[in-house]
Amino acid sequence: MGINNILSLRGDPPADQKSQEWDGDYKHAYLLVSQIRDMNNGVYLPRINVDEKCRHGEKTDFCIIVAGHPEDPEGEELAHMKSKVEAGAHAIITQMIFSFEEYKKYAECLKKHGITLPVIPGIRPLTAYKQAQSVESFFNLKVPEALKEGLKKASSEKEAYEFGLNYTAEQIKKLKKYKAPGVHLFVLNDVDIVQDLLRRI
Repeated sequence: MGINNILSLRGDPPADQKSQEWDGDYKHAYLLVSQIRDMNNGVYLPRINVDEKCRHGEKTDFCIIVAGHPEDPEGEELAHMKSKVEAGAHAIITQMIFSFEEYKKYAECLKKHGITLPVIPGIRPLTAYKQAQSVESFFNLKVPEALKEGLKKASSEKEAYEFGLNYTAEQIKKLKKYKAPGVHLFVLNDVDIVQDLLRRI
C-alpha cells in the first residue's frame, strides 16, 4: 500500500481511564515494536481460532520509529529507550521540544549510553500565549521563558504569530547546523504554517 514507516506508540489511555491500569494489548511500546520487527522477518501473529502458533508469511520492510521523551527523568527514559532499541526500533521522534539545548542534551545523553539511532526533534510552532499555557498544563512540558514572554508581550495576534514563527525557524536552523536528521512538525493539520516555516528557513 506504499506505507514504509510506522510510528510505534502505545498511546495514552482514554481520558476517563487515567487512574486505572492500562488494559490494551500492548502495555509497553516495545511490545508493538517487537511485533513489527517479527513481521519484517516474515513472522505473523496467530489468527484467532485458526492458528495455534505464530505463522510465517511475506516479509515486510517497515522502518520502525519510536517516541523519545526528553522531558522524562533520565534513568527512566534510558530504560524505556533501550527496551525499544532491543525490540528493533530504527529511529526516534521526540516529544515536542522548544529549545535547541533540550534536543542537544537529550541526543548526547542517548549517544553517551550507546543509543545511536537517528533522533528526529519534534517541533511544535507556538503562535499564541494560550498555546504555550496549554502545552505546559496538558502535556506537562516546559516552554522556555523567552518564548512565553515574547508571545505574551505581543500587541496583536499577528505580532505573536510573527514572533512564534521566527522563534521556531531559528530553532530549526540551529538543529540543522547541529546535523539533526530533519524535524517532525506538530502542526495539527495547519499546512499554511509549514509553508511559512519553510520560507523562513
